[in-house]
Amino acid sequence: MNSKVFVFCIAVIPFSLFFIIIIILKANESTAEPYMAVREGYKCSQCHVNPTGGGMRNRFGRIYSQIDLPIKTISPKDLEWLQGTLFNHDDKRSDDELETCIEDARLNPELEKLAKDIINAEIELTNVENICEDVPEEYFEPFCETEQIDVACAIDEVKFQFACEKEPQFRNFCNMNFEANPDPDYLEAESILDPAHLALRNFCAIGQEQLSFYCNKQDEFRAACGNPELMSSFCKPKDPNQLIADCKKNIKTAEKARQTEVNQLRAKRQEKLKDLHEECQKEARLSEPAADSSTIFNPSIGKFISFGADYRLDNVTRTRGEEDKTQNEFRTREANVYILANLIGEFLQFYLDERFAPGVSNREIYGLIRFPILNAYFKGGNLLPPYGLRILDDTAFIRQVTGFNYNISKEGVEIGLEPGPLSLSLALTDGLSDDFPSLFSSVGSLVFRNCRIGGSFAHDEGDDESRILFGFFAGLRLGKFTFLGEFDRIRDMDKENKTTTNQHVLLTELNYLAFKGFNTKITYEFLDPDTDIKKDESQRLSFGVEPFITQFFQVSLFYRWNFFRENVPVSRADELIFQIHMFF
Repeated sequence: MNSKVFVFCIAVIPFSLFFIIIIILKANESTAEPYMAVREGYKCSQCHVNPTGGGMRNRFGRIYSQIDLPIKTISPKDLEWLQGTLFNHDDKRSDDELETCIEDARLNPELEKLAKDIINAEIELTNVENICEDVPEEYFEPFCETEQIDVACAIDEVKFQFACEKEPQFRNFCNMNFEANPDPDYLEAESILDPAHLALRNFCAIGQEQLSFYCNKQDEFRAACGNPELMSSFCKPKDPNQLIADCKKNIKTAEKARQTEVNQLRAKRQEKLKDLHEECQKEARLSEPAADSSTIFNPSIGKFISFGADYRLDNVTRTRGEEDKTQNEFRTREANVYILANLIGEFLQFYLDERFAPGVSNREIYGLIRFPILNAYFKGGNLLPPYGLRILDDTAFIRQVTGFNYNISKEGVEIGLEPGPLSLSLALTDGLSDDFPSLFSSVGSLVFRNCRIGGSFAHDEGDDESRILFGFFAGLRLGKFTFLGEFDRIRDMDKENKTTTNQHVLLTELNYLAFKGFNTKITYEFLDPDTDIKKDESQRLSFGVEPFITQFFQVSLFYRWNFFRENVPVSRADELIFQIHMFF
């Protein structure tokens, strides 16, 4: 597509897309970020400052949102025709800087370890390939020296049998220098073997391979003792050529296994090198610019202070509501500003998430300490307690009914760790009790490249009431399709009236990436507000599109069918939501 035409389309899309797509599409109300994590195989902390997700994006998140997320990343060259020569420059680092980045990437410790492992595996493979050619000559000759045979034959059958069947105990006995020792292996050997026997002392000097040779054919060997003719037949050398042929036959399996190991290590190193190269390319496009060399936005002041923001404006049309009226309104869905201060690198951080609309309130403010062990962290302050999938639509049943959403933050502490594929967060915050922190919430998951599975648990104990929640969630990627689902059970107990209410909530979501930056979604939600009451369930069906037009700019069009219980007529209104989202 011609750059001028594309940029011109950007100017009219917010006005034209609403009228064009409105006829054919519908969807959920807000972008559900977790599906992106499932699609890419990322943890929440990969892109967000908050380890449990949501809010400000970290450096990787800014790179991802500017390079990989949008349909097209507009560069300064695309704007030169619009603004003259104001942006007459290149938005990438020089080739020398990119080459230096790639060269540094090759010194990555993981790459160096893989290179050493490959070398060792190749050496082992060579040894396997040559073992049958390099076997010393004595390998083809049995251990039939007269002195060794005489020593072995001089040992009585019981002792010989013990030495063959319990070689580790026998070797342990030999290493004790015939001194008293409480070791059980020694005591067992002492009860069978006679340390004073001269032949036994000599027998201890026989090598392991030689002893194995005798033991493998002990019946034939014992029968040949004292019979020179049988012993001569027993010790007759075998054909070296036949031994080589047998060796090569037996070694074929080992050689195949070694070659497979070498190939796997090479592929793993190549994949790691590719990832680092791509990271350098992204860094090149987002390197901190000189004043006259780039317009790629970098919301940072030096290395210590970073900023971020999200703004969402909705146009909502409701139909089939109370009095069967059609209503339309604009409303600010979200206006948040984020500040991150790296006080001591990434070890000690201060984070602020402030909401300016609708209403002014603090969503999060906390201090965070990171630890290198198990990739752990500790934070304390005003927090969004961890629970379930942190989707952005706070009106979803799994967010609204559970009470874990962006509108409810608590003061308390949170700890977490993320070793390997595991991600676990635990928090203790203020809750129903007025006397002490009573809300314990947690979320844990196993995250893999194309799938994840996890669970959540929360308990809040007050003087007059208590609440227990637990749930499960999962995500799966199959090509361009991404599935997301969560189920929760909520148990509310009224201590004064001694009543208990159980609720079930469910969300399933299917996303399809039509092409880069253009996601389509269909969502189904279910709520049973009281499992003891029949036919009081509520359901929702939503579908639509959410294209990321360019960096920092997204539009979305969603339609939601509400199939609510009859005693809530207002909530039964269907909704059509067009949203403009700007962020950095």
